[in-house]
Amino acid sequence: MSEWINLREERDFGEKFNATFQFASQNFRSLSICLLFLGAPLMIVANLFVAHFQAKLGVGNMNNAQGVWELVWYMYLVILPVYLVAYTWLMTLTYAYISEYLAGNREITPAQVFGRAIKKLPKILLANLVSTILIIIAFLLLIVPGIYFMIAITFIQAIIIIEEQPVFKSFSRSITLISGKWWSTFGLVVVMGIISGLMQLI
Repeated sequence: MSEWINLREERDFGEKFNATFQFASQNFRSLSICLLFLGAPLMIVANLFVAHFQAKLGVGNMNNAQGVWELVWYMYLVILPVYLVAYTWLMTLTYAYISEYLAGNREITPAQVFGRAIKKLPKILLANLVSTILIIIAFLLLIVPGIYFMIAITFIQAIIIIEEQPVFKSFSRSITLISGKWWSTFGLVVVMGIISGLMQLI
């Protein structure tokens, strides 16, 4: 049996990557099963909406102003919301899995992950909505505060699920955790974002 990884242990920049990949390698099979059975169906629905959108592009709707506006509204009122919910659900499932792992569960099942994730989904959706609005306001004021705030609230979803904090308290908690470690967190977010993007592309 693989050695249990203490994810709460304080680590330097390089050790964070090592722990991340060690955790991913150790839990690849069970986490993949959870994401496949619980997360993939919603992503398939999102992709069906995209396929429908692409089909509408090919039937002459781009030849008139009304058709263009219909496609624009379809993109912003249907496709983007569905994709955001699907992405939020995948993220919630992942953090729910981590929460089960931190609780000492070594035989994590999709049913356990679903039970934990579905309870937190409304809070996660609310937190994402609030954070999006706040980030937009911060960017409108000045780009630097926008970037700083975006990184500072990186952990709100994890805090809601793992620490079971209320939505608005999770913002101040995340900012506290980032304090003094903004640049290392920024670097970690950028690199992990690139890796995640490559994996999603594959």
